[in-house]
Amino acid sequence: MGALTAWTVRADENSADWGAFTARWECRETGSSTIPASTDFKVRFNFKTGQSECPEFTKALADARNFRDVDYFSCFQLFSEKMRIGAGDWCDKQTTKTGLCTSRKELNAKFNSMLDAVTDYGSFALKNNAFTPFNPGDSARPPLTTAERTSRGFAVTGWCYLSGPEYLDGSFIKDDLPGLLKKSSCEPAAIAHEYVRLLLAADVPQAVCEKVPERCAQRRASIRHAFDLLNKAGLADNIGDVKYLEPVRPECKTDDGLDKRLAEIYLRSDKLAGCVKQVENDPKGEMIGQEGRATGTGLSARYNLNRRGDEALAEDYVSDDGTLIKAGTKVPAFEASVKLSFHPDGSDVASGAIQEKYAARARECYGGEPAKSKLRGPGGEHLQIKLVDPDPDPKKPNASGPFVTSIAVPASEMRANSALWNPNISCPVILHETLHILGLVDEYQETSDGAIVAADGKVTIVDDISKADKGSKTFKKWDCRIYGPADSMMSGQEAAFSAVDGKYDVAVCNCRKIFDSSPTPAKNCKKLIAKLKVGDTVCPKGSLSEHYPTWDYKDTLRLTIGKPLSLDDVIVSITHLKSKRSTLLYPAQFRAITRPGCVDENKIFYLCAREAYKTSRDNLGTDRCGIGLPKECKNGSSDWLR
Repeated sequence: MGALTAWTVRADENSADWGAFTARWECRETGSSTIPASTDFKVRFNFKTGQSECPEFTKALADARNFRDVDYFSCFQLFSEKMRIGAGDWCDKQTTKTGLCTSRKELNAKFNSMLDAVTDYGSFALKNNAFTPFNPGDSARPPLTTAERTSRGFAVTGWCYLSGPEYLDGSFIKDDLPGLLKKSSCEPAAIAHEYVRLLLAADVPQAVCEKVPERCAQRRASIRHAFDLLNKAGLADNIGDVKYLEPVRPECKTDDGLDKRLAEIYLRSDKLAGCVKQVENDPKGEMIGQEGRATGTGLSARYNLNRRGDEALAEDYVSDDGTLIKAGTKVPAFEASVKLSFHPDGSDVASGAIQEKYAARARECYGGEPAKSKLRGPGGEHLQIKLVDPDPDPKKPNASGPFVTSIAVPASEMRANSALWNPNISCPVILHETLHILGLVDEYQETSDGAIVAADGKVTIVDDISKADKGSKTFKKWDCRIYGPADSMMSGQEAAFSAVDGKYDVAVCNCRKIFDSSPTPAKNCKKLIAKLKVGDTVCPKGSLSEHYPTWDYKDTLRLTIGKPLSLDDVIVSITHLKSKRSTLLYPAQFRAITRPGCVDENKIFYLCAREAYKTSRDNLGTDRCGIGLPKECKNGSSDWLR
């Protein structure tokens, strides 16, 4: 995202509440406008009042509206994230000095007011059918500097990730890319896939094409030109012949088939450079997440993976497809180690008491049921999660084991995530958030975060769209996400626990005659059931029996056989019913953790999962939802998790 620079805290204005920092603005285009290409913007922010000032940013927003055909939203969105990070850094520094900034939630709520202008501009660009500012295959204006070309070269030769549209600069592709590919440590397929992703992002949605057909035809001609340049630069074997992108119906400017063909090439080029294949009982294991690479889901993971030999199944195992695997069968065992550092929200320094408390809670969850024995693959393979303690001295480097994941613990309840655990976090939530650290994405429908567009057109970013006034429109974040089934750990962790635990049948004795056809209880019925004691399993003659077969495990913990369930019921038995599933993980989720990056073995899952954190431009985001995804990518279905 670019480095933040030149940290200062203002001493004027008679207040310690003001801080100032500079952040890098980047917005490359192939047209000509007054929008800066690359420079530093200075931001001033007052934590106490929420007042924010950045004159250069405000001017750029105003100037952008003068170029109605160009959509600069991604430039503003990227810089707004840098501003948020800068304000957070300021917050941390002020905490050590004055204690002013104690809650990231409060900081974000106040800072959002400055970001409202960005979403407001995004809505403006959508209404004007504006196109992204970089035309593929054209040259950037002003031209890329020698330093910028060198920096982009590093990405091609070592990072295997292309962060922005400037990699589609025609002169860079023609003059630099051929040589870079020859000395790159990245697989050509990985670079090809990145380039096709950038071309897809530069394409125009079909609905917009129908409104501005001439401009759409010009943009798609540029995409074909850039594709041809990439072929000639050395990627032909990975992306195919440019003839495949020729218009299906040249006479039709609004539907020439390019979007679908490009999406097919994107799926075909979907290969990752790294596929982790475990060596049995390797003492070091494989550190997942090194070099910042994602595992295939698009989410960076931070864990060590070890193959721990084989172990015998303690009981019969029913696989996801119904196959019975007998007890005693030897199955592979894996261990995923995570290193968690807990600290109070608003501080990066770990607290000994908090570290001890939440590390113990995590270990209890990982080592207890159902997590201990129910993290299994399609053939009964076993995964165990292990917690590794970080060095108590935060200044010491992370000498061994997985990368440290820093987790804040707020003083009061708020929405949890993998970097923030609630004070009273439950085991199902602990496991859900830990699976994020192992690379799995969310699969639930976002219902809270998003944007509100008021009747007067004002756009506001919020963390609870349900608070919108009547007459306002709401837009959910992550609208491209593919939802999983209700009992997946990543869409409904409580339901997942219930699915493997099974329901419990609670049998009681009482004296209630509910139906006319029911037996009539004896006159001394209440005296009879009052004599029930622990160990009795049958209702006494003269009383009535009743069953409640839908209790969850956590609800039965407070029940005792022989004790009253209510004023009129006495419990005589609690029976565990058959579980719906034998594992907390669907097959593709297990493979993603134990075979990370192996796209060929888990391709459908990865293609669906990569949509999880995209917000479309229609919902005031920066992304385009995937085109031509496999048919298995259906909301609520488990097909893509098989």
